[in-house]
Amino acid sequence: MAKKVNTFGDDWFDLSKYDKVKDFDIHDWHYQLSQRFFIQKHPWVSNKELYNIVSEYIELIKDEPILDYEKPEIGSLTVRDARYVDLYFASWENKSLKDIFGIPAKKMFKEEGKTPVVSQYNFGEAGLGIALLTIDRGARDKQLINDFKEWLKNHRTVTKYTAKARIFNSKDFERWSDNKLLPYLDLTLIANVEGEELTQEKLGELLFPKEFDAGLIDRIRQTVKPQAESLISNETLAALSCQSRGERHKK
Repeated sequence: MAKKVNTFGDDWFDLSKYDKVKDFDIHDWHYQLSQRFFIQKHPWVSNKELYNIVSEYIELIKDEPILDYEKPEIGSLTVRDARYVDLYFASWENKSLKDIFGIPAKKMFKEEGKTPVVSQYNFGEAGLGIALLTIDRGARDKQLINDFKEWLKNHRTVTKYTAKARIFNSKDFERWSDNKLLPYLDLTLIANVEGEELTQEKLGELLFPKEFDAGLIDRIRQTVKPQAESLISNETLAALSCQSRGERHKK
């Protein structure tokens, strides 16, 4: 019986469209990965509106995988005024969040209203490390700083979540580029969304067309795949986001 030929990507994938990746900085990596993160982690299968958005993103990535964006000269600080999107991410899969519109006003100022918004924060599959705080602006700076340190210490203990300690640098970006992590993520992501078969042999053929040999499948399985999965994890993206903000504010 003839071996089935895997033709996934032959009609649209072009590795040369990823040439710009070799020049990515921290901000580029964070932006491009965060867009893939949205597709990979959110429940688009069961949500028609999200599915339509994901489908549009997939077509954009097929046509031009380096998604265009404007680099802000100044990013948002890691401590900042909460935005509506922060409330969304902080409440994602947070079972302790209450429906405030279902609580009568007379109960809001008693026990029902005193429950912390994020009492048992869940850094789940689609979380981005966002927590909401209330700050008493009438307190002195020293007290606010000390109280924040105390809150953070308790938060780390309760949630068992610790931020990545390491700082990413140009050597990391070079390794990610050399191992074709972004095109790997795109190929596997699109294959999953479209329900197509994508073998490791085919991945090797598409990602390393000039290096294809018997050992390439092992490289995909043992190096590229685990590195790509780590790269698009909650913890790595949160670390990239915070480092990106910090470096913008150094300018």
